[in-house]
Amino acid sequence: MIVTPDLGGGGAQRIVSILSNFFEEKGCRIAVVIWNVSRGMKYPIRGKMYIIHPYRSALSFFRSLIDFYAIMLREKPQVVIGMRRKAYNLVLLSPIGVRKVICFVAFPSHKFSGIRGKLPFWFKVKLLYRLADKIIVSSRELKRFLIKEYGLPYRRIVVVY
Repeated sequence: MIVTPDLGGGGAQRIVSILSNFFEEKGCRIAVVIWNVSRGMKYPIRGKMYIIHPYRSALSFFRSLIDFYAIMLREKPQVVIGMRRKAYNLVLLSPIGVRKVICFVAFPSHKFSGIRGKLPFWFKVKLLYRLADKIIVSSRELKRFLIKEYGLPYRRIVVVY
């Protein structure tokens, strides 16, 4: 299962297309979960497409989480891959027994001032990111950054080019 907020940009579409085609060729069932419907799909995406309620607040996050769990029960995935920041929250809260993978393609932002900034930072980095079975990054520099700044385990981070 691939989870991403949207497929609006060509880069996101391309990555999801490559992943869905690759895994389908390997005999895997594919499900793609998105928040926003995109127009002008340029790349073929295999498998089932699910659209869930977008979240912008704590209350709507729980609605999205319930929608996501309903899809998880229907699809019974072995692996869930989170693309982009908003998807990480749902992926990392997947049920026990499901392998969790998140993909960083850019450096995370550092806007962590005040309690409103530090609490989400602590929750995501110190708690959620540590639940990932694998973290895929786009460069060695990004891997070093995540290890040094966030204290994430070296062996869980994989660099792909």
